[in-house]
Amino acid sequence: MSRYVKGLADITKLTNSLIDVRDEARLQRKVSKKLAKEVTKLNELAGNAQENKIKNLETELKALKAQTKWVDNTESAAKLTPEHLLKKLDIL
Repeated sequence: MSRYVKGLADITKLTNSLIDVRDEARLQRKVSKKLAKEVTKLNELAGNAQENKIKNLETELKALKAQTKWVDNTESAAKLTPEHLLKKLDIL
């Protein structure tokens, strides 16, 4: 009889342990889902930030290209040909 009572007590302990594990697993699933949503939001924010940074860099690049075109299209104030420089140095 004592074995039967001890067996029932062990079964009750195991059942309670299984219930606790099941409850913990449910809680972990909820936490995992919540964290997955947060990670998704963070990834979207990071993607948007990268897109904005790329757009800003493209705008800066266009501005620099416009400045470069202006420099390329203007005539230089001094003639920097090799012959001209040699004349300035009194070599020719």
